[in-house]
Amino acid sequence: MFNGQFFHHSIKGLVVGRFKAGKTRLMSSAWRAAGEVDGNRVGILRPVLIIDCDGGTMSLPVELRQAPDTEYIGITTEADWDRALELARSGRFRLVLFDSWSNLFDKFAMFARDANPGAKNKNMDWNRDARDKVAEALEQWSDLAVRPETRGITLISTAAVQDYWTGEFPNKVYAGEKIKVAPSIEDRLVGRHNFVWHCTREDPHPIPNAAGQIDVAATNAAKKSGQLRSRFLVFTDPFAGTPYVKSQDGFAADIDAIATDLDLGVILSRHHDAEGVKTTSQNVTA
Repeated sequence: MFNGQFFHHSIKGLVVGRFKAGKTRLMSSAWRAAGEVDGNRVGILRPVLIIDCDGGTMSLPVELRQAPDTEYIGITTEADWDRALELARSGRFRLVLFDSWSNLFDKFAMFARDANPGAKNKNMDWNRDARDKVAEALEQWSDLAVRPETRGITLISTAAVQDYWTGEFPNKVYAGEKIKVAPSIEDRLVGRHNFVWHCTREDPHPIPNAAGQIDVAATNAAKKSGQLRSRFLVFTDPFAGTPYVKSQDGFAADIDAIATDLDLGVILSRHHDAEGVKTTSQNVTA
């Protein structure tokens, strides 16, 4: 069990992307981070706390979901969020994964509606309440990076983006993307993290048959065998009106702007090795 601080600085990372873009998969790869402890290479970001607003845990690696040092909490009420923060503040966890800010915004709006169904301005009032609650939650999240009992913790979260189009279908003109929360929260989300990565998925090219049509059986067989895989890419282009924060303080400065199959565990391992923190069996769980 972790006992005291052993990283100099906390890392706060945000992965954004559309539905089924691979955000949770990329986020959860952080748990594989390893370091040298007493001459052995072992996991250094464990125990892990998973805070889930989305129900997307099937995207998490089985080993992570079933690990004895992983704790899971699902958010269905405001009390659940309070309990999740209480757990995160306990100092028991080296890594906290949160999925996602956009779902938390939706839930807080729903809670506001249930608590005040007769609100004068309906959605406007409920969304304003949700915005304020998410702003408070983001403050609580950021505080984990500086609290004495949790300083040095690694915090990785996700947020969904939505497209904004102009013109009539099918003549869409791409006009940009926004995080699916209030603009004031969007700015804070971008500004409060050491890195913000945009994750998207490029589906594998199907295998054609002799007639040039999709060979469904061959394509499915190739996917099952691993010969043909979905490709997950991370773009670090300008986003939400702000240039991507790809490598504040040098974090992952060696990562290309567009990369395939990123493993946050590898990146975090390299980052913590560079910190030069001496870990021993007294403060890490193998």
